[in-house]
Amino acid sequence: MSSMTHDSQKPAPPQGVQWNEHDWQDLLKRLPSDWEAQAVQLKAWQRLRKLASVADLLRALLVYAACGYSFRQLGLWATLVGVGCLSERAWRKRVERAQEWIRWVLGALIGSQQSPEWLPQRSGRILLVDGSRLKTPAGSGEDVKVHSAYELGAGRLAEVRVADRHSGEGLHHFALRPGDVVVTDAGYQLGASVQQGQAQGAFGVHRISNHQVRLEREDGQKIDLKRLIKHQKYGTVTQYQVWVWDPTHTQRFAIRLVIALLPRKQAMQARARKQERIRHKKGSKANLAPAWWALSPRHIFIMHLTNRRKEKRKIQG
Repeated sequence: MSSMTHDSQKPAPPQGVQWNEHDWQDLLKRLPSDWEAQAVQLKAWQRLRKLASVADLLRALLVYAACGYSFRQLGLWATLVGVGCLSERAWRKRVERAQEWIRWVLGALIGSQQSPEWLPQRSGRILLVDGSRLKTPAGSGEDVKVHSAYELGAGRLAEVRVADRHSGEGLHHFALRPGDVVVTDAGYQLGASVQQGQAQGAFGVHRISNHQVRLEREDGQKIDLKRLIKHQKYGTVTQYQVWVWDPTHTQRFAIRLVIALLPRKQAMQARARKQERIRHKKGSKANLAPAWWALSPRHIFIMHLTNRRKEKRKIQG
């Protein structure tokens, strides 16, 4: 029987994660100048023990996040590449302690890091909040939700929260400060947003849709939002004092309704585009009634900036 005269086994794939040193240095240059000081301040780096530098810790955290390693696999990788010889339990503690620093680094990398020129100076923050749905490998398509708050004045992410698919959008995901102004889209329940914002001393600007919320006059009568818009001139802005209930219908809040309509020509163009999208999606016999609201796209919103100011109008019966 003949035998092989050479090694026929395929070489094992290299262990660990290979990186380009030039790319790694470029990444470090993108970070703010105080990124290592922030690691100490946020207690991600407390003492020198089996890790030579903060950069090595950051490198390990990126590998852990990008490769989906367990803590045991992370320990094996770090030992093989010479980053540090830590146990599975030690890496778990390192990752847990680094959570606030990770959020800070993420916010520093995403954003302009500059305040827009048109934004007036103010003491509180202006936060643009939103929720996104993400898939996971072998998932159902809507497996986790990421709730983020972008600080407009600083040009960076202020907070990021990852929750399961059952968590709805709401301001309870964020640690708001007194004086903050929170801007949300129509996906946030209005009554809950007003309640949660005022409980933390924050103000809010909330976009709404007609079918999502019940707005009331002071005497408790429902407000016909479509009727208000029909009697408003194109290209104008009106404000009203209205009331809204919290989700449990136990608290009632006085807030400001602002309606800004497009000029007539732009409104007709927006309505035509909306009708075309509806026909394309649902067919030629689709109901085109929702296109009527295109005359004020993204311009019907609620503000509870202050409840003590005198409102310009009160809705009459």
